Amino acid sequence: MQRARWVRQSICGHEHCGRYPIPDTCIDQCGYQTQPLPILNSITVSELQSALLCRARYFFRHVLGLDALCEFEPGIPPLERGKNIHAILASFVLRAMEDLKDSDAGLEGLADLLKKTATDIIKPRLCNAVWQVELERLTGRPGYSGLLLKWLYDGWERMLDGWRWVTVERQFEGLEIDGCKVVLRGRVDRIDSHPEQGLMCWDYKTGRLPSRTQVIEENTQPQLPAYLLALSRGKITGTPKADECGAGFIELTSPGKMKHQVVFDPAVDHGSFLKNWEEAVSAALNSIFAGDLSPLWLKDERVCEERCEFRGICGEFLIT
Repeated sequence: MQRARWVRQSICGHEHCGRYPIPDTCIDQCGYQTQPLPILNSITVSELQSALLCRARYFFRHVLGLDALCEFEPGIPPLERGKNIHAILASFVLRAMEDLKDSDAGLEGLADLLKKTATDIIKPRLCNAVWQVELERLTGRPGYSGLLLKWLYDGWERMLDGWRWVTVERQFEGLEIDGCKVVLRGRVDRIDSHPEQGLMCWDYKTGRLPSRTQVIEENTQPQLPAYLLALSRGKITGTPKADECGAGFIELTSPGKMKHQVVFDPAVDHGSFLKNWEEAVSAALNSIFAGDLSPLWLKDERVCEERCEFRGICGEFLIT
């Protein structure tokens, strides 16, 4: 990082640096340590993930505002595919909640509604063959149920067990972290309610599912802990009060891999875990805003991700 002059100038505050007017400092003498960064009012859960993964990554992406160069990908880019699935499910659940409230809507009726919702959202792009294939992948064909129908069938089984959809795409903000001046804001994909088991917040994943180790032990996937903390503190409006709160992922990669993965069971008290999680998050953020921009390979002596877009400028290649 020190060998890239434009990076050094950005750290030293020779020019305005994105969101931060960083005071002058000497990167040659203090390595990856700069003067303290101005404290932000709030950060998103996605920004927090960058901070927990690597301090240098947070600096490059969210302080300097650097993005990876776009690369050509045949077919539908994974990010666009994920956004499309999120949009379909959000629209469908909102409409289905009204149907379930006003009548005894059955599985067949919900399946028809889901297919119509997916078609309506993808329709403007159906002139492209790849989107015709994507619509079939999501809604199925004779002898093939499709990813979203498999999601619906699993959701229907949960409804028969007493679970009900409560809200979708619900935002929260002002989530305080003990010991840190920065507060969190984010958005939960869906929240379910059960009269006896409490509340569950779900995070849709259209790519590889994070492991329990990454979420609980390594603390590099903060989505579920942040959502669980916000839910337990009543920061998410439109949800009923409940002493039991849980969180999990819904994998949406293919019909064969579609599943509900409960990471935090609502039947378990997560108070001690969340307290420790807050301490770890507070320590990481306070370290960054104190000026510690040490990359992962130096600070924690861990191997960097092979696909990190900033490996070429953080110094890792120069060392290894």
